Amino acid sequence: MKSRYFVAIPMSPEVTMKLREYYCHNFVAEMPVKNLHLTLMAPFFIKENSSEKEIIEKVSKIIFKEFISKFTSLGCFEQKGRKILYARAELENEFLKLAERVREVLINLVEMDLSPYTDSIVPSFKAHVTLDYDFKDVVPENFLEISFPVEKMVIFKEENGEWNIIT
Repeated sequence: MKSRYFVAIPMSPEVTMKLREYYCHNFVAEMPVKNLHLTLMAPFFIKENSSEKEIIEKVSKIIFKEFISKFTSLGCFEQKGRKILYARAELENEFLKLAERVREVLINLVEMDLSPYTDSIVPSFKAHVTLDYDFKDVVPENFLEISFPVEKMVIFKEENGEWNIIT
């Protein structure tokens, strides 16, 4: 079975803790998502004529100016009949530029995994961090703004059902 990968901006332990505390306080439950991140390139497989090393090298060569973003509100979208709760990140255009650069350097080396998506279509880019993959509550209006640094991008690889950072 081929390994799956994705490219993302990781969240710091401090930001992760604030988001988890917010979720726990508002929904009286532990947040189900383990690895908080802002996805720049959705899950993909490496094509046969490419290698993991090549993917890592290409992504590591993407240079960008670090910046500060913030989560300002919550939102939901549906995917395969499940409601996905997310924290919306500001500076959508900055993230979109990064996502486009990742796509440009990897486009010929990867094949997108369409299985997670309704109608097998990768949705258009939205700068967000997923908090719950099967949300059943009402989205609260109140949300505290949480700033976070955008300092690096990483590659996650699925291993034994878990997503781990490999770069």
